[in-house]
Amino acid sequence: MRLRAITPVWTTWTILLLWILFPTGVLHAQVGEEEVSFRTHYYRDNHGLTVKSPMVIVRKTLSEKTLLSLKYTYETFEFSPKTSASSGIGATDETHEHEKPESQKAFFAVDAVSSASAVRQGSGGGFKEVRQEVVFGLKHQFENTSLGGTYAHSDEDDYTSNAVGISVSRDFFLRNTNLLAAFSRSEDQLDSLNPRPGEVWPKDKKANHYTLVLTQLLSPKSFVRIGAALSDVSGTLSSPYREVTISATSSPEVHPDIRLRQSYFAWYNRYYETRTSSHINGTYYQDDWGVTAHSAELKVYQYLLDPLILRLRYRVYSQSRADFYNPDRTRPANIMSADPKLRDFDMDLYGLKFIYQVWNRPVRTLKQVSLELGYDRLEEPHGFYADLAQFALRIIF
Repeated sequence: MRLRAITPVWTTWTILLLWILFPTGVLHAQVGEEEVSFRTHYYRDNHGLTVKSPMVIVRKTLSEKTLLSLKYTYETFEFSPKTSASSGIGATDETHEHEKPESQKAFFAVDAVSSASAVRQGSGGGFKEVRQEVVFGLKHQFENTSLGGTYAHSDEDDYTSNAVGISVSRDFFLRNTNLLAAFSRSEDQLDSLNPRPGEVWPKDKKANHYTLVLTQLLSPKSFVRIGAALSDVSGTLSSPYREVTISATSSPEVHPDIRLRQSYFAWYNRYYETRTSSHINGTYYQDDWGVTAHSAELKVYQYLLDPLILRLRYRVYSQSRADFYNPDRTRPANIMSADPKLRDFDMDLYGLKFIYQVWNRPVRTLKQVSLELGYDRLEEPHGFYADLAQFALRIIF
């Protein structure tokens, strides 16, 4: 499950997917490592949205230098709208622009928490929906270079996505420096389960993503990683369900048919003699719709006992609004949006995770078995909050 609007989702998707399936560069995992992981994520917010995301990840060696990866995700979404009083919103007479109908909030959460589309509004404003995703990956390691490819397919009632990607990674200077270049292309088809009179569905959306990452080992205990991600998206970029209020009437939102995005990021990881490690990262994002955003994150890992690790996490995110975002207008416009992801807002994330190494014998056939249990809290000013829980079982051969 991707976190709700903490980072620009589609520009970072390629980077995260490639690093999950193909760990490359400095401090990378060996190609010979095989793994079976069972993970589940649970999301619940105070607007009534629940997302459950169980998944399985398999990494299998085909040869000494070739690795096959498979990831399967089965996500379920359930939204039961709450009143302002029950959700803690609107307890006072003050009304904020982004405190719009709960269905709009649900659309925001669904397509930002996960890669699912914004789902339709059902009876009473609620809905239930299922999304399934399969991702295949193949990586081959040459002497100082690795080549990887991915294929991803995602399907739900009103949205189908197919994506292919390729990555090239090369080590330099005795493997102290690594350069990764990646490209992916997705072709999606959007449908409407509640079409308005005269609308023609389905419609198409296409996206190209470009990524460049440099990793540099600074010492045996620290390294830095910097990179950039660019993307161009074209086609139908508005939701078939969202509407903009114009005086006392409603009208479908209309987005531009192209969007150019760019983000730049830097990571710094360091290990300390106290069996502590710190991970610091920052990201800057902008696009041609007028949205700019920046985020900063700190993670600290600490051994409490030999088999038990504690991870603490804090992240801050701030975003400006799109040029044409206005869900409540007095007159129509050629371009207009009610997408809450395009508003200006700030958000904080606090989290902790425990990692327990049940089995750790690197020289054995069964190298490691570990359990992970985590909890994160998302909070916005003016009352919105969400809870995220994660559980994982990792088996490494």
